[in-house]
Amino acid sequence: MGKLEEKGFEIATKDLMEELGDDFRKSLVELSFEKAEKGYKNMRDVQWHRVSMIRTA
Repeated sequence: MGKLEEKGFEIATKDLMEELGDDFRKSLVELSFEKAEKGYKNMRDVQWHRVSMIRTA
């Protein structure tokens, strides 16, 4: 079982899935690999754009 950790907050992935509920779990199971890959690439590109726009001092 994995854990997600960030800034002192820790939750087991099993507990997170329970918190998100059955509807989320069902949509995750039904998600195609191609759609997940497309979403990942889109998020990566948006993040790259955001980071590239930050001015350095």
